[in-house]
Amino acid sequence: MSSQSNGFGPWSTALDNGTRLQLSAFWRQRMAGLARLPLGRRLSRRWAACGIIATLLLAGTPLVELSSEAVAEEKPSAVQQVDLKTDGKFVWRFSNGLEVELIGLAKNPSKGEVWWRPDGSPLSDASLPPARYRSSGGEVRELAFRWRNVSDNPADQTRLWHTLPPYGGAGGGVSEKEGDSSILEVTGVTFTSGLKAATVTFTASVSSTPWKKAFETDGRNASSTGLMMDGKPLSAAFATAYETKTGIAITASYGLGNQSERLVLFDKSGKDLLPTRQRGVGSTHFTQTTFEFDGVTLADVKRFELQTQTRTLETVEFHNVSLQPGHATKVVIESYEVDRAGVETSYLPIEARIAIAETAENRLIASRF
Repeated sequence: MSSQSNGFGPWSTALDNGTRLQLSAFWRQRMAGLARLPLGRRLSRRWAACGIIATLLLAGTPLVELSSEAVAEEKPSAVQQVDLKTDGKFVWRFSNGLEVELIGLAKNPSKGEVWWRPDGSPLSDASLPPARYRSSGGEVRELAFRWRNVSDNPADQTRLWHTLPPYGGAGGGVSEKEGDSSILEVTGVTFTSGLKAATVTFTASVSSTPWKKAFETDGRNASSTGLMMDGKPLSAAFATAYETKTGIAITASYGLGNQSERLVLFDKSGKDLLPTRQRGVGSTHFTQTTFEFDGVTLADVKRFELQTQTRTLETVEFHNVSLQPGHATKVVIESYEVDRAGVETSYLPIEARIAIAETAENRLIASRF
């Protein structure tokens, strides 16, 4: 299985505002972060913030009390808030049948340590592999979760996780395939010292478009190009392909927005090959990846195609996950959708997200945030 451990999004665990009409530390932190956004997004979010404040002043109610009983009636299906603990397990099912189970946590290193469930209760007979992670300082934990009903072609599926507030470090992940189309994952995470609870977030793709060619190169010379796709500018640059001990490799730098990508090698016999392995780095606006193909020579290459795919994403948040053994919490699972480009509206209070979902016009505005 190819590991896809990418992250996103900040969070604060300040959920105890009671009935006071004010922004929680969570929303103050998010609004303060607007100043660091590019101008276009900043302006859109400022308008969103104004709408939020107006909504709150008119409503005269608290933002949201996240508990298993605080489930508003007649919410649209796009925004669900439920306490979904089934058979002693914390599980969420996405619309395509993929499931994620948040199993539990342990202190790192976990060997000889006890594991506990997301609500702080003991997790007996965990039998979980230890993460290969070491970190000094902070609340260092191992986080275990399981994906169920995984697609037969996981390369075409996005599966991401993160924590809110953002972790100070993470890694050493262990991934094990299980016999029932499930994948068990255990990873190390460093939280802020003294933090007692956090939110664990999972995002998965529930559908995808066919792969579409965006750029191509024969690999014989360095090249760069740009184009417009679905009204958005995309760009790519290719270095010259070169031979390795096991085959050939080529490095590409590209800015594809929120599109998923893959590089396909077409050889002179008409076969198409996916990379044997790849490694790379990325930022908000571009990614640089080296793709390696074993058992191929430069003379075999007809062309390389950088292909793109649009995936529909869904996100679920497990709120109030206990970071301390025996620290009892009431875990609430909240799901929300993101648009086809992967743009989240989760930084809005739940009342604002519900209002956005009520009309197609407002949903269109929200997709521009």
